[in-house]
Amino acid sequence: MRRTKKAIAYLVLAIMFAVLEACASTTTTRDSPTGSFDAATTTRFDDLMSETIEAYNSPGMILYVSIPGRGEYLRASGIADIANGTPMTTPPLFRIGSLTKTFTGTVILKLMDEGLIQLDDKVGDYISGVPNGDTVTIRHLLTMRSGLPSYSESEDFGKLLFANPQRSFTPQELLSFAFALPIQFPPGISYHYSNSNTVLLGLIIEKINRERDDLGGAIKRKISDPLGLRNTYFPTDGSMPGEYIHGYYTPEATREDWSLANPSWGWAAGAIISTLSDLKIYVKALGQGSLLRPETQAQRRSEWYDAGNTHIDFPSARYGLGWFTLGGFVGHNGALPGYVNISMYDPSTGAMVILMLNTQPAQGAATMMIFKEVINIIFPERTV
Repeated sequence: MRRTKKAIAYLVLAIMFAVLEACASTTTTRDSPTGSFDAATTTRFDDLMSETIEAYNSPGMILYVSIPGRGEYLRASGIADIANGTPMTTPPLFRIGSLTKTFTGTVILKLMDEGLIQLDDKVGDYISGVPNGDTVTIRHLLTMRSGLPSYSESEDFGKLLFANPQRSFTPQELLSFAFALPIQFPPGISYHYSNSNTVLLGLIIEKINRERDDLGGAIKRKISDPLGLRNTYFPTDGSMPGEYIHGYYTPEATREDWSLANPSWGWAAGAIISTLSDLKIYVKALGQGSLLRPETQAQRRSEWYDAGNTHIDFPSARYGLGWFTLGGFVGHNGALPGYVNISMYDPSTGAMVILMLNTQPAQGAATMMIFKEVINIIFPERTV
């Protein structure tokens, strides 16, 4: 029971928005794209990676930084598979966790562009049985201001997940755990990061699409196919559709391989699998709004809400329409047992930062803290 409670605590920390000893440093692969950063900046990135792997006891790490006109940095360091000693490389797949929320949010905004929904539509018009469904809107779900609790905060849910990582959850099951918890506040008056919000958005997408396709099909048709994302998947079970980076969950100083755990518990809020190459394409499109009408992207870039005291160490952090902003960048982080990442784009400069660790530190905001260090290197004048 003690271990289960600790596991649940780690899960909640990792999912909340803010989210090897010798062998970790034995293997390094480097890509040297045209226009690399100057030697001093490259050394600072190298040092940051070494310090991060040690600080978070991670088997490995990937860091990509690009600024048009200044340079690119790409390094994969450490171990992708402990059992076989496989070095970390950039082509393989990994789980992106809550970065999935930006995909779900973008599909919702595309449905708005198509005239099929409005942001102020009531959730109860689409999904029955939602607490305050007659006042919670699609906008409230996107901006984490619905007041609905997150199912990942349920101890009953945590017990089931950690007792059997291969267990399959339906979206309705996930919501049942959430709706058994107290409502946080009336809709629209505050901020509370909740996976339940995005699961409801996924159900709304499926409700609108009806027989055409499910959520995974909608993401593929509206995002992956137009952008040419060839290695981005919305899985229905725990399998990986190709070579992958192993992800290690670390409760009580042990390393458990959670790579093939069933991601159904994340669904619309955290199930997607991708690669660095695909994320480079996606995060640029996300930041530039190439999938949306210009007026919709302008609204998305201007509509931000105070995240309260969730991340007091990040004064520039604001949550918006299915994404957040930090230090002038837009995007999202992601965390689930075995993996953490953050993918961010700066619309003003075209700068991009993507990083991934194949472990899950207890610190839920680990990738945001690492991202802050990257910003201190490339844009030291900015407040993060």
